[in-house]
Amino acid sequence: MRPYVLSLFAFLMGQLAFSQQPVIVHWDADQNLTTNQGGKVTQWVSADASARSAAPLSPQIAPDHVASVGQLNGHAAVAFGITNAAVQPLYFPAITIDTASVFAVVNLPAVANTMHFYVAGDVNGVYSGGFWVGGTQPGTDGFGWGSQPPYANWQSTSEVTGWAVLAMRNNGFWLNGAPVSVHPSPSWSGFPHSTVINHMGGIDLPWATNQYIFKGYLAEMMIFDGYLSDSAMSAKSDSLVAAHLPILDIGPDTIDTCLTSLVLEPAGGHSFGRHLWSTGDTSRSITITQNGTYWIETETFGRIQYDTITVNGIIPPPLMEPSNDTLLCKESPFWVRVVNPQPGITYTWSNGVVGDSAFVNQAGTYFYQLSSSNCTVNSTPIQVSSHVLPDFASQEICLGDTTSFTNTSVPLAGFISEWHYDFGDGNSDTLQNPKHAYQQAGTYLVQLAARNSLGCSDTIVKPVVVKEPPVANFTNQGLCKGQPVQFGNTSSIPSGFFATSYQWRFDGLDSSQNVSPSFTFPQQTDTFWVSLEVGINNGCKDDSVRQIVINKSVDAQVFSEEDSICAGGSVGFLDASQYQNTQAANFSWFRNNLAVGSSDSLQLVFSNAGTQSIGLIVNSSDNCIDTAAFELEVIPNPEAAVELNSDLGIPPFALQAVNQSSGASSVEWYGPAGFTVTNDSLFVLLSDTGLYELGLRTENFFGCSDSLSKTIRVIPANLEVLVEGLECSDSAGYYTGSFVLRNVSEFLDVNGLDISFSLQGASLLREVWEDNLAPGALLPFEFTAQVFSTASPNYCCVQLNELWSNLPSGIYSEEGGRICSPIQSGLSLSPPVPNPSSGITELFIILPETETVEWNLSSASGAVVQEDVLEGAKGLNVLRLDLSAVEAGVYTFELRYRDRALMERIVRTTAP
Repeated sequence: MRPYVLSLFAFLMGQLAFSQQPVIVHWDADQNLTTNQGGKVTQWVSADASARSAAPLSPQIAPDHVASVGQLNGHAAVAFGITNAAVQPLYFPAITIDTASVFAVVNLPAVANTMHFYVAGDVNGVYSGGFWVGGTQPGTDGFGWGSQPPYANWQSTSEVTGWAVLAMRNNGFWLNGAPVSVHPSPSWSGFPHSTVINHMGGIDLPWATNQYIFKGYLAEMMIFDGYLSDSAMSAKSDSLVAAHLPILDIGPDTIDTCLTSLVLEPAGGHSFGRHLWSTGDTSRSITITQNGTYWIETETFGRIQYDTITVNGIIPPPLMEPSNDTLLCKESPFWVRVVNPQPGITYTWSNGVVGDSAFVNQAGTYFYQLSSSNCTVNSTPIQVSSHVLPDFASQEICLGDTTSFTNTSVPLAGFISEWHYDFGDGNSDTLQNPKHAYQQAGTYLVQLAARNSLGCSDTIVKPVVVKEPPVANFTNQGLCKGQPVQFGNTSSIPSGFFATSYQWRFDGLDSSQNVSPSFTFPQQTDTFWVSLEVGINNGCKDDSVRQIVINKSVDAQVFSEEDSICAGGSVGFLDASQYQNTQAANFSWFRNNLAVGSSDSLQLVFSNAGTQSIGLIVNSSDNCIDTAAFELEVIPNPEAAVELNSDLGIPPFALQAVNQSSGASSVEWYGPAGFTVTNDSLFVLLSDTGLYELGLRTENFFGCSDSLSKTIRVIPANLEVLVEGLECSDSAGYYTGSFVLRNVSEFLDVNGLDISFSLQGASLLREVWEDNLAPGALLPFEFTAQVFSTASPNYCCVQLNELWSNLPSGIYSEEGGRICSPIQSGLSLSPPVPNPSSGITELFIILPETETVEWNLSSASGAVVQEDVLEGAKGLNVLRLDLSAVEAGVYTFELRYRDRALMERIVRTTAP
């Protein structure tokens, strides 16, 4: 492709040449008319003076008879023409000029006696001057200038047609950038002074015999205010050619196609002033049917362009003979052939044959596929139909039914005279519409051969389906009267199918669609008919009918010798059921709906009064089930109760008892000395300590009884409490004692204690505790107050001052004992207590280890009056000295522990 390229230099020179001259009118079909006096066109005016609004971007801005010319390099152009006798000029705002240079891009038709292009002005409706091109007067070709009088005295020798860039100046005319004529008179000065230009397109001359109208297409117009030089006129013309020149392009340099013909034409829809193809054609487009290289030469705006294209892959039209649908008699086959086969091309027929012909011996669609190096095309197919079109219809059946065959064969010539069916199972028939019963399910290929009256025949093979049906069958369980019979569906379904329906019928009594239903038959008779019909999803069904006999039954009954019993009594129950045509298998006993047994008998104890329900479910060996119920009345026993003055006392103890029983009609007391009393109250005096049993037996009017016994304790009045585990703690001189109290009394509870806490023999704290401490019970105790001492005592003591028990006969008190505990862990000897002493004196000795130590008591003269050893334990030890046999005086007590000796003085106050 070699398109023509306009000179950039000429374009630039043209821009420079007229850049100093103002454009007073510039109109472009894509942009609308603009002026230096205010922009867009304000009115389009027709010859009948009817103005139309020129609103921007609105359809009203266009003049009458506007058309687009897409071939002009993609730019639009406005077309002017005639629809009636009136001239239709284009008016624009009036411009007063003395000299003008006008450029226009136009397409003018070669029509005589028509003004092709015109720019003019008037004053008060009187023509004053303008430019013309083509048809300047009737029967005359050429260019013209105008002034009053209307016609110039110079004309050109030819008329401008087609697309052109016209340039006009007062004394010259340019066509596509080249000057073509100059006014012959050197004195020509162009427009008269102050000529007003305000329209273009035509003149309505009242004396003219013809209408002079602008006719053609206008793409762009420019009016310069002033005289442009020759070079500027040419340069501007060249720039307009460059802007509007369509670019020639007929496609890529080489094209590979797969067509029998190809249209070549300029791309983009462009048209040119002249077209010349390498084939000699001068039309805009050509159709080629041969491969090769093609070129086109065009001329527009006086510019010549040239482009070439090489076409490959055009193939001959795929034609075959015969080319029309035809009939085939099986006995008379024929050939189909390629019309005008070409070397180097492969022909493949629709029946698989490769070559330029194929043999046809059966009906069908025939065509060939043409294959070249880069292309595959199919020929137009033809339909080959048999003289006889055999066919039949049949329905799918289930095995056991008869298949009906209906002949639907069509004779395309003559009439059908013979039929022959092959049923696919070794059997055949020559009837037109036969029937056949297959012996096995399956798919059979049935062949029908049909012959017409002309002797042509053909065959068809179609599958016929014989469907496999289900096999209905069922089981039943339970032949007991009055009980449901459970039916089990054991039908067989062919593989790949599923059941769609079940229909049960119970001897006309009822029906069901469940898979495995149950049904309770009436008890008035024993024999019933039951049927099951099964359907599957291939449409087949089967049924099974069976007679069943229901003659078994169980009548459950319960036997007991008692129908009432006292609460707490035992009653036996027996199975007394009646069995018909069956035997007992198992039993289920229930008491108030709770299971209590599974044998044929039952023994139960009833503790709660009221009506008790005993139920029995009997199940026979044939699964016949029945139930029975027995009601037992359980009579409440009287409730024995007694009120005692006390069950604990000391001798002599006066025991008093009063009967408080309920529901009793009689009472009987017994004990403690073997007596029996029937009064409501009892009085007994118990003189000795010990345990005594007192009993009460009650009975109501039904013989139901209740009894109770009470234990009476007569005890000695002794109290004894031990103090154990005394520990004394020291915290910055504040001492606290904690210990455990144990009640070692045989019978009595300790209800109160008076306790003292002392440091090294000095009683400092005293507390009272009141609660209940049972025999054998322990009571952890800690003094709530703390004792402060600066003497660093060696031991602490707890003294039980008093303890008491609350007995019915009064308060008994007894003094308790004392216990001491070391505070220090080292060796120490505390002063004796009491000192002076007339009897027993206690010394508190603290040993660091368990050890045997020696001690002695000596008089003031040094004579030893007592001495012994102490089997000492680690911690606090108490040594009790008996001074009752010692003379009055001052004595020294000495304790020897290993290599140490500790001494204390003791004063004996009185002689023995």
